[in-house]
Amino acid sequence: MGKTHRRRKMVDINTSWFKEKMAAQQTSQRKVAIEMGIDPAAMSLMLRGMRRIQLPEAASMASILSVPLDEVLENAGIDPQVGAVDSAIVTGSVAEGGEVTLGRAEGPRKVPVPIGAAAGTSALRLHGGYVDGWIAYYLPSTAGVSQEALGRLAVVKLEGKGGTWLRVLKRGYKRGEYGLVDLFGGGKPMESARVAWAAPVLWIKAV
Repeated sequence: MGKTHRRRKMVDINTSWFKEKMAAQQTSQRKVAIEMGIDPAAMSLMLRGMRRIQLPEAASMASILSVPLDEVLENAGIDPQVGAVDSAIVTGSVAEGGEVTLGRAEGPRKVPVPIGAAAGTSALRLHGGYVDGWIAYYLPSTAGVSQEALGRLAVVKLEGKGGTWLRVLKRGYKRGEYGLVDLFGGGKPMESARVAWAAPVLWIKAV
């Protein structure tokens, strides 16, 4: 008889942590997968360490489970080491309530980018609370609101003089309107917001 080979794990994932967070949100593995837009079988493989989580998926899961993105990455067995050569321009800062000020920010103008980050990745430096000094990476966009931005932490530009915000973007009750939820605390939620464009956050680095 031939030998039976067990498939080795790709990553050392903390499965119990994810199950605890799902239980806290009174949801299931299958429901989270559907909300993330992935096949439940892919979620099963990920939680068994047989499939590596992708950055957009990690950001979506962080929003669904109401936990910081870096905790999802850490417990998913993702090494948050950044590239030693490539860098991103810090294009602005984020106040404690989530309001983004574009332009010159305090601190170094360039920061290392996460390994595998796409060309053109920009960064925002967060200020206030437990995220003070953290860096949020995103790909600038002016192409409206994509499906990838919905349900995720994103850099959101409101129409008119509404300003730019770092918020979780939710679909609104009326066509063309959205809800903006503060992920870090300190900012009031916005409802029925008109959005000019939204760029999902690809990575958050605590420094």
